Amino acid sequence: MITLLDVPNPAGLAENPLDALIVAVILLFILSTITEKFTELLRMYPYQSKMLGLLLCITLYILIFRTRSLQVDFPPKAFFGLLLCNLLLTVILVVNIFFIPKHKAGTSAPENGFTRLFSVLNNVAKGKVTTEDEKIKEVTFLSYMVGLVVTFLFNASLFSFFDTSNAAKLQPISPFASNQDFALDPKFFNFTFISLIGYLLTAFFLSFGARFFHDLLDNLLQVKNLKRKLNEKADYDFDKIEDFDNYLKAQERPLFEAFLRKNLEGPGIFFESKFPEMEVIVHRSDDSVKVQDNLFYQSLVGKRRTVKVSVKSSPEIQTLSIPLFASSNIANQSPFNNLHGTLAYQVFSQADNKSFFLTCYHVVWNGHDWDNFNPAQNSLIVHPIGGVNIGTAVKAIKNRLIDAALIEPSPDVDFQGLISGIGQVNNSRVLDPENDLNIGVKMNGSSSGKKLGRIAEFNKSAQIRYPDGQLRYLDNLILIKPIEGAFFSKGGDSGALILDSFDVAIAMLVAGDEADISLAIPFSTLRDQLNIKI
Repeated sequence: MITLLDVPNPAGLAENPLDALIVAVILLFILSTITEKFTELLRMYPYQSKMLGLLLCITLYILIFRTRSLQVDFPPKAFFGLLLCNLLLTVILVVNIFFIPKHKAGTSAPENGFTRLFSVLNNVAKGKVTTEDEKIKEVTFLSYMVGLVVTFLFNASLFSFFDTSNAAKLQPISPFASNQDFALDPKFFNFTFISLIGYLLTAFFLSFGARFFHDLLDNLLQVKNLKRKLNEKADYDFDKIEDFDNYLKAQERPLFEAFLRKNLEGPGIFFESKFPEMEVIVHRSDDSVKVQDNLFYQSLVGKRRTVKVSVKSSPEIQTLSIPLFASSNIANQSPFNNLHGTLAYQVFSQADNKSFFLTCYHVVWNGHDWDNFNPAQNSLIVHPIGGVNIGTAVKAIKNRLIDAALIEPSPDVDFQGLISGIGQVNNSRVLDPENDLNIGVKMNGSSSGKKLGRIAEFNKSAQIRYPDGQLRYLDNLILIKPIEGAFFSKGGDSGALILDSFDVAIAMLVAGDEADISLAIPFSTLRDQLNIKI
């Protein structure tokens, strides 16, 4: 008997039931694969397989009686049990070889009770026209019989998979006696009633097929991977399943966003993700850009999931500056293509408490170097109504995180500190992606007036069309969707301060598509990059 499976468990396996179960499933997967291959072979050559089986049965009879004649110490129960099993197998093969074809050849010769009882393999041949139920039953029976033989040859009792004390059994056993020519070794057939039950159970599970154990093993490894990730978080403590689910979602979301950025970022593309629904809406300004219908995402626990992709044709995302008009709020004294935007608010330097006006760099830009702002070049900023001088741009930054400018106020400006329709700003705060998702927000843009929206997503990246016609990236943006009306922002609103329901500053508007997409820079990013406060 091949004792491949009679090995001691690794150290600590008994203390880790999950590892023990994974080992058992791996062994069953290997054995089920062997069983399937042998079953396929028997189905491809059914007649030859039956004849070969009958020949093996006859050979086994010879070996049984030779062993008996040599007076080998063969336990009577094992001897007669082996003889009975071989006799049953012989009857099945003889009936299926010599009797079944005769009755199946014509429709006028019905089966009798004897042939019906033992006709268990006549429909297993590949390509044989028969009812599906008959074929399934007989193929399953054949698979079980093959699995039982494989189980016995490998000494694969189901109970031994979880037995940590079988190290002493690690020795090969031959079916032939070492001191007798062509005599059976009693040890090979010496098994207990419990081990017999174990063989029958193993064969039963092997008939499920390799695919079953492959999927089961995949699920167990995902559980093990999840357990490892939880163990890496030393202080996790969940009082209820909802806390556990929230923890998993918090860990999964940034990975999902990074996966989408890797697969969907490109010119004319902006996407909205729906998590944990594993869906994504792609806004495409150029219909010639190809977008996959589905993406395949490997989750935190190793599960392969399909991400459904919906595509919408949308206007291109661009800076929200428009030609100058009477109600404009803020612009360069020599505006580029008559562009203007919105003054965000008065802010103060954290170093010396000096005051500035905050807006977007592109609002006051006019031929400046995007990477190296020179305040001596076209830096006078005006309120477009009457061209009133409100200050001078002294600092401006455009990088992957911010698009912002600081304006040193003119001595003649009397800043009241109120936002029309909203009122006084009550400081600023850092947004929490877990708790602030879908909160209501508001702003007052110089073009749109007071608008209400909600935070739809965090940590967005976008390619934005700037006034000079070039596409430039911004990362870590907030996606805001409208609550009332068809849009939250439009051209001329760039630089508008965005507040939560408590009138606390949380972001500054920077771009949008003048439809249902508005993008904003978190105020915490502006604070850190410009060293400012409200």
